[in-house]
Amino acid sequence: MPSGVDDTTYELEDYIYQMQCEANRTTADDDEEDGPKDPEADLAKRENDLVMAAELGKALLKRNDDLVRDNEQMAEEFSRKLEVVRES
Repeated sequence: MPSGVDDTTYELEDYIYQMQCEANRTTADDDEEDGPKDPEADLAKRENDLVMAAELGKALLKRNDDLVRDNEQMAEEFSRKLEVVRES
């Protein structure tokens, strides 16, 4: 397996963990908050969520490209090996 795939996997896990922590923190903050929300803080949170979602999307696309490339390489290798077996 190419080393780039492992790096991407860790990046995805990091993004997912970060998003889960942020969601848990936000839920805890919402539970503690009794008054009206600060519109600027809400906008900043939404912008941060959007950036995180975009980064996660990019990481997922890269991971998908890596998996497609690996799958194509394995299929080609399998075809070559199958041809060798048929010829023997």
